[in-house]
Amino acid sequence: MHNWLNRAIIYHIFIDRFAGYPQKADPTKPAFCGGNIKAIAKKIDHIKEIGANTILLSPFYETSAYHGYHITNFRETDKRYGSLHELKDLIKECKSHDIRVIADIVPNHCSIEHPWFIEAKSNKNSPYINWFYFHDWPNNYLSFMGFGELPKLNLENTETRKEMIDSLLQWAKLGFDGFRIDHVIGLPEIFLTELKNSTKNINSDFVLIGEAWSEGMRHKYLKTIRLKGKQDLWKNGFQQVSIQKAYEGIIDGVFDFGWRELILKNLGLLKTGKEKIQIKIDQYNKKFNENISLVRFLDNHDTNRIMFMCKNDKKLFTDLMTLLFAQNSPISIYYGTESGMNQTSPLSLKVPFSDLHARNTMKWDNSFQYLPLLSDLSKKRNAGKL
Repeated sequence: MHNWLNRAIIYHIFIDRFAGYPQKADPTKPAFCGGNIKAIAKKIDHIKEIGANTILLSPFYETSAYHGYHITNFRETDKRYGSLHELKDLIKECKSHDIRVIADIVPNHCSIEHPWFIEAKSNKNSPYINWFYFHDWPNNYLSFMGFGELPKLNLENTETRKEMIDSLLQWAKLGFDGFRIDHVIGLPEIFLTELKNSTKNINSDFVLIGEAWSEGMRHKYLKTIRLKGKQDLWKNGFQQVSIQKAYEGIIDGVFDFGWRELILKNLGLLKTGKEKIQIKIDQYNKKFNENISLVRFLDNHDTNRIMFMCKNDKKLFTDLMTLLFAQNSPISIYYGTESGMNQTSPLSLKVPFSDLHARNTMKWDNSFQYLPLLSDLSKKRNAGKL
């Protein structure tokens, strides 16, 4: 268990929509708005005022999509986000303010525009064919959740695994304190073990936090999953708690989607008495051992914003924030929470690009009505008064 992670207050930044974009940017479209790394460095005082002691950066690698998850080069920063030099400056600026930095990594898949896949699909004798899962070359291959533009990388292949780990160690050596592992359930345990050992050799306090989430899972996608015991888990309904427990002792932590589900299902109890919901939380906590840190959160870039879930009930929003900060675990706050950022429509897997509703551009107009609340909660949390 890492003391720094257990007391972490993480501020989750979606680079393209956080700061630095021009006024004409249109966040309602799945296109680059212009948010960048250099602009984040100028907002460190703001992040510090919230009380955050860690930031989580969305993927900053060369990409074919504004959000950064369609990677075309794992070893370079996308110039639309900024240069390697600017990334180093951001890390340095964070360290000078006692803020740790976690990078979002995406080792499960790449963009169809990645040179590896272009080569594999165009040349039947290419060694890169074994870097993917072709069933019927060139058009039948495994991909992330059925999205053909995201071919799944074969990390069971030694060469692919070595290249991916080497590229990730490049970023670890830059001064990052940890990785948030996108779609960790798609990754083989051998990859996670090697990555963990390699990063610990660089920094014994380095952490790996997985996104172990069952959202949108269907039986036809099960063949893309490398989660240990996945068949039994599927038979039992692919329960979120069971999925998270599968990573106990393998990586350092997971984002606690199970806790979030519990809270959102019991919002009524929060209104009638916090003691009742705390009983359910205590029962939930007993399901896990001490070999994993559970990062508690209420929203992120793939979920509805919490103010939307509260139906703009400011009292409920405040109670939820208070409950979040009172958790004896790491917590994560999505950018815009300090201004009560909302959305107009819910996210839905059935509606293309509906996730844009939760990815609006930050409004830097000093209307951060909940910043005093978050700042106060951070101080109370650090003083053990929550």
